[in-house]
Amino acid sequence: ADEDWSGDLDLLGLRLTLPDSPEVLVIVNGGDEAEVTLPEGVWLHRLDTAADTIACEGQAQGTVRVGWQSVQLFTAAG
Repeated sequence: ADEDWSGDLDLLGLRLTLPDSPEVLVIVNGGDEAEVTLPEGVWLHRLDTAADTIACEGQAQGTVRVGWQSVQLFTAAG
């Protein structure tokens, strides 16, 4: 129903677990800059559409900032 898709949801996190592959975490932010707490563990930061260089190389854990109207992609380390 239409009411199921209305409201103030601007931030979506999707965690994918596939056989024989590291877990993938995608964060889609359709609103203002936000802070997101990552699932427990160390994550490899792979993509950030709000950055000058979209491809990322680095580790993340705890809380990360997600830029205005952007997408970030992480894979589980190890």
